[in-house]
Amino acid sequence: ISALYQKEATPEIEDVGAFFNMAIMTAHRQILRYAAEKHLMDTPRTTLVAAIVQGNVAHWVHCGDSRLSFVRHGELLVRTRDHSYIEQRQDAKPDVPLPANFNRNVLYTCLGSPTKPVFEVTGPVPLQQGDKILLCSDGLWEFVTDEAMEHSLGGATSPSEWIDALEHQVREAASNRASHDNFSALAVWLVEPLEEDEMPADEA
Repeated sequence: ISALYQKEATPEIEDVGAFFNMAIMTAHRQILRYAAEKHLMDTPRTTLVAAIVQGNVAHWVHCGDSRLSFVRHGELLVRTRDHSYIEQRQDAKPDVPLPANFNRNVLYTCLGSPTKPVFEVTGPVPLQQGDKILLCSDGLWEFVTDEAMEHSLGGATSPSEWIDALEHQVREAASNRASHDNFSALAVWLVEPLEEDEMPADEA
């Protein structure tokens, strides 16, 4: 998907929705092709979340349970809904408690599955100064609630500090487990570019 973006962005993507549809299906077929070439018993599978920020808007796509969270003025405005049976059930019956043995990890779609993947494209979403976007896999959000994610943002002065704070929460929460999933995370903050006379001397 990254390679396709580098090829198609000249310098922007003209139709982001069409690009996401093409790129996701290309990636899906590439996974299937890899499995066939390597004579694998089963295909590798993956979840996905990706965003394109250009101009004054953002678009994003997700498949499975990798998430995007969109924060404005310290408040979570939007979070992608997982393609999982647990999220599907909670959406349909929010007041009915889940059985204790309900497996949150069971997804009904992903890239690399035998069936065509289900994915959702969102956007264009108009952006404002100070908006913040977090993309992450389930190894992070399993241990960090939406509320804790917002709270950790309050003490961060940069995207990297925010990620460091979230990683600290994951490590603490997972410390009493024999094993836990790894995670990937990316934070994007929208800030005004510095004027030349405001830049550090080694960057001006």
